[in-house]
Amino acid sequence: MEDNAVKEWRISRQAVLEKMKSVQAKGRPVHVISHQDGWAVTKEGACRAMHIFARKVDAVQRAQALVKQGTAAYLIVHKEDGSIETWEGIPKTKRA
Repeated sequence: MEDNAVKEWRISRQAVLEKMKSVQAKGRPVHVISHQDGWAVTKEGACRAMHIFARKVDAVQRAQALVKQGTAAYLIVHKEDGSIETWEGIPKTKRA
């Protein structure tokens, strides 16, 4: 028979693990940015592109698929000059 301290520890540990899973499932935001070879799909904070496409529309479609799969939190599409063109999948209150 478990004592109350052990039982409480198991419950709190389970809650922490569930929270970690939900945060990890969303992942980081994904960006579509201009690249020397066309357009790149990259996760925020990454040094390298995940995918590179010749056409911007193809890069946006791939990034949208990542958001839909849950491997990215939301999508930010940039213009060729680096400024933000559109945000997808993020509430307006969270936008900077």
